Amino acid sequence: MDWAVLAILHSAAQGWISILDKYNVSRLVRDVRTYYLLMGTLSIAIGVVVAIAAPLPDGVSWVPVAKGALGSVALGGALMLMFLVYRTHEVSRVVPITQSYPIFVAIIATLFLGESLNFIHWGAILLTVAGVVLISFQRVPGKGGIPLGRPFVLMTLASLGIAIFNILSKSALADISVWNMYTINNLGVGSAFIVMSLKRSVVQEALVVARRPTGVLLIVAVLGVNFVGATLLFSAFEVGPVSLISTIAGTRPVFVFAYTVLLSLVVPKFLHEPLTPRVLALKSASIALIVGGGSVLVLA
Repeated sequence: MDWAVLAILHSAAQGWISILDKYNVSRLVRDVRTYYLLMGTLSIAIGVVVAIAAPLPDGVSWVPVAKGALGSVALGGALMLMFLVYRTHEVSRVVPITQSYPIFVAIIATLFLGESLNFIHWGAILLTVAGVVLISFQRVPGKGGIPLGRPFVLMTLASLGIAIFNILSKSALADISVWNMYTINNLGVGSAFIVMSLKRSVVQEALVVARRPTGVLLIVAVLGVNFVGATLLFSAFEVGPVSLISTIAGTRPVFVFAYTVLLSLVVPKFLHEPLTPRVLALKSASIALIVGGGSVLVLA
């Protein structure tokens, strides 16, 4: 089950990205768009370097390249929708909606990629997604549950965009290499980051941050971990079913919670995350659902 191991390692790497992103956005920049602009610029630069080091195979059709590009555009669009909602709503109340993307992947993969899922698979996928949504959800005092209306629609579309990215990446990797897909992804998502951040004040702040060695190192650290996580995910897509890989890869919140607990014990001031008995109980129940669902997927 090499694909399952790769998916788990991808999720573990992405968990660190969430931790670093949260730290960087809260400590490094005033406007989150500044962070996206810096990330996008460096992502494109890395994509160009990898493209030179690992060019497309001779005679490759334009079709897999187009699939990879469209998938990256879908992911970039999903990130832009998430950013739009984040500006007016609490992240903890809208992020859980995006965690439903493995369900979209499973439906699309069954209809268009010929993947076969039995009732056990579907049950495990739903169980895992329920656990991921639960561990991602945090009720804000004085606020209701997940907001309905426009935010719900936008975040559902973002979830669908992530699913389309996974499906098209899986399809493209039948004809191009992991490195080719990584290049296409960096160029596509990096461009989306830049487009959503083109504002004079954002550019000015980005230039200030770029002059700080610590700031640059923190951003490079995120991109370094993303390099590992992305190549692990694409490697998993090469050899395994995208529906089950997406479900396992979507368990990132489990690792985020584990890293948060670890950091709260070792470096309490790093994230300032309160861990009350109620929070611990909720997260533990969520992890039980996720581990149970993931175990069924791997064993089945």
